[in-house]
Amino acid sequence: MLYVASVPLHLYTFWIPYAQHFRSKNWVVDGASADITQWRDLEGVFDQVFDINFVRNPLQNPLAALAGIFATLKHIRSLVAEQGYDIVHVSTPTAAFMVRLALRGERSRTKVIYTAHGFHFFKGNSSTRNLLFRGLERMAAGWTDALITINREDFDAANSFGTIAPGKVRLIPGIGVDPAKYRKVPETIRRELGLEPHQALLLVIGEMIPRKRHKDAIDAFAKLTDATTHMAFAGDGKLRQHLEAYVHSQGLSQRMHFLGFRKDIPALLSASDVLLLPSRHEGLPRCILEAMCIGTPVIASDIRGCRDLLANGCGVLYPVGDIEGLSKAIEEVLGNNRMRSQLSRRAAERVKECSQDILIGRHEEIYDAVLANEAPATEFVFPTTPAVESES
Repeated sequence: MLYVASVPLHLYTFWIPYAQHFRSKNWVVDGASADITQWRDLEGVFDQVFDINFVRNPLQNPLAALAGIFATLKHIRSLVAEQGYDIVHVSTPTAAFMVRLALRGERSRTKVIYTAHGFHFFKGNSSTRNLLFRGLERMAAGWTDALITINREDFDAANSFGTIAPGKVRLIPGIGVDPAKYRKVPETIRRELGLEPHQALLLVIGEMIPRKRHKDAIDAFAKLTDATTHMAFAGDGKLRQHLEAYVHSQGLSQRMHFLGFRKDIPALLSASDVLLLPSRHEGLPRCILEAMCIGTPVIASDIRGCRDLLANGCGVLYPVGDIEGLSKAIEEVLGNNRMRSQLSRRAAERVKECSQDILIGRHEEIYDAVLANEAPATEFVFPTTPAVESES
């Protein structure tokens, strides 16, 4: 089997437990992405790794991009033929389209599986972009042996394509989290930030890029009446310098902490009173799953993925871009101990369906079925729970 993504960070973040599991069952499991051979954190994870140069911004230099695309397609075909893979499992939209285009005539020998971590068309996006990306995904679905979606909106969309049989479209709640890894840990972060026991800490996890809407969290924070509350940002990205300057201009630097890229997410979540996710679009946010394991209440924008995990009492949802609504939700959750307890308890029940062991088993079922030219026998349904009660 070959796992493919546009960048090695994606393989590092999501697919290491899967590679380890199937290698333990005597599968040969390789990895491929741009510059993967330079990624030290993936050393020893796969049997072999291969660099594939995926053109990610073709409009910047169309002629050069076209030549690069043809070279990449040829490289993919030759790599798969030389290694004789039974399954190629690809993630990330650019890599997924190019791999399926390259192998569209090879599926009698090699099965192609695509996990959509959130289609690039979605409710609330521009109609032009939705038309383009939906058209590309619809076309490529016809070259796919199994299309795995991770939220209900994408599952319904894929089933409406008409280019892939419904039995080949699967709904699985993400890649999963290891409950043993995401447990409350001894306090260290609050001391690192110099916080007193009575000071609340809000946490935002995510790359600092436009779709994550970090500025919404900052603006909502500025409206809070409790001036002792702090906020921490875990993650890096092209907007970090701009966001730091904006925080400084608002006079909030003493209470807002930019932590950069962190690997100690369980410790950060253990120290935090609430996780915020103000994104414009997501697939099925891993940081929410991690918070649900730890027991940290979540406030998130009412979008696909967030809605699947947090609806019906497992978290608090608010309309994308509603700064006033986000600020009020923060104050409500911080000021209501009973509500926080309910959110944590119900989230803990829901996240059991998303444990890594269960989802590795679901993937194994899909792989076996695809190799046997069959449809997997079971379908996942996101569970529901009663709504959170307000404190009287």
